[in-house]
Amino acid sequence: MEFESIFTAAQFELNNRIKNPTKKSSVYDSRSSDGASMDLVTKAIQESVRGTASMEGLVIGDDLLELSGEGVARKNIRRIFGKVGEPSMSIGCHPDFLHLTNSSELENGYAITLFMDISGSTKLGKKYPIETVFNIKNTIIKYAIEIIQAFDGHVHRIMGDAVMAFFRTKEHEASESLMMKNAVDSINCATYLIEFMEKVITPIIEEQGADEPVGIRVGVDYGNNDDVIWGNYGAFGAFEVTATSYNVDVAAKLQHAAKTNTIMIGYNLKKLLGLGKEYTSTIEKSGVSQTYVKPNYKIGESQINYKQYKFNHKEYFKILPQNLKGSAYNLKLNDTNTYYTGCSTTIEKFKEITFEAAVSYVPGQRLTLIAEKTNTGSDCGRERGVSKKEFLMSEVNSGYYTVSVPESTAYHGIHHMKFRIQDSHGNIVEDDKCVGVIVSHPILLN
Repeated sequence: MEFESIFTAAQFELNNRIKNPTKKSSVYDSRSSDGASMDLVTKAIQESVRGTASMEGLVIGDDLLELSGEGVARKNIRRIFGKVGEPSMSIGCHPDFLHLTNSSELENGYAITLFMDISGSTKLGKKYPIETVFNIKNTIIKYAIEIIQAFDGHVHRIMGDAVMAFFRTKEHEASESLMMKNAVDSINCATYLIEFMEKVITPIIEEQGADEPVGIRVGVDYGNNDDVIWGNYGAFGAFEVTATSYNVDVAAKLQHAAKTNTIMIGYNLKKLLGLGKEYTSTIEKSGVSQTYVKPNYKIGESQINYKQYKFNHKEYFKILPQNLKGSAYNLKLNDTNTYYTGCSTTIEKFKEITFEAAVSYVPGQRLTLIAEKTNTGSDCGRERGVSKKEFLMSEVNSGYYTVSVPESTAYHGIHHMKFRIQDSHGNIVEDDKCVGVIVSHPILLN
């Protein structure tokens, strides 16, 4: 499945808004000449993919993607990542702290904070009418909000062409791995935001001959329960319930430090996710390593020295579940006999898991599954790196082959298993497919 298919409606909407700059009404509210309600997005997509599209959706591989309507991107992402229930659709105070409204009380509560802003948009006003500039920015903001909501983030504030969001879930505070699950949602969200800009928005803008590339910058960091205070700021009817924390402020600084279409994360988030050099790196400016968040304040005789990192979203994106749709690989959690959607959430440490593979091929063949395991992060110690094993597949029915690969979740962090199937002559039956696994570390979360 192509990533762009998730945002088919966004592509049409942005193209339509650029070509019709004076049109101020929503494309979803248009009506046909006979007075019947008409969804222009669906109609246009149907015309462009005639024979494969319908009013219900567009079939791509094994996925049924919705074409249009309110929140279509949000619904498609949640389906891909196996998300259940309805996300927070409100804006402003996080639902967990609504009880602090009009109160002088303060309350501790962890938060993963994400800041995103649009970069390179200044020159748009010199190329396009102001209505078009608004429509371009609003389309980016609109779908950024949908992506945040898709990953169970809560939009706290829209600030011009920037968005601030929190990731936390009070209802499961008893779960040891909760904060890391929220961290996974935040990094999945950040990665999708960048991919959305690079693969959906930027190509459309470039086609129109923009002089300056338009992109986004993202900063994310985590503050634990003791380091984040929620309370009511303001007075006389002008107030908001929000979070106060060094790490909230740092997330904003990380966003400012990020280059266009990159993600910057703080040390706390890196530690929480168990990230190693495979997914993080230090940025440089004028040949000088920018190891620490700026300004690096001095408190007494000591520097703060809070580390910042660039997150390798391109490598991480390769192991996200949309790249596995239509393949015959699954990961089963042995203790619950349920299936895990890669990188959608965490698996606890020291769990037994099983990778399953199946393929249809010429009957009577000798097929081999080559499983390439990659452990990442410092928790792996000497086991860090790549290891390969081969497994002979069983022909359970004529021309239908299966195999199971046992593993365990021994190490905290992001890991993955890459599969390739070949016959006895070395012919590739199934190209490399990768299943991502994220393992929590409860001890770090206390």
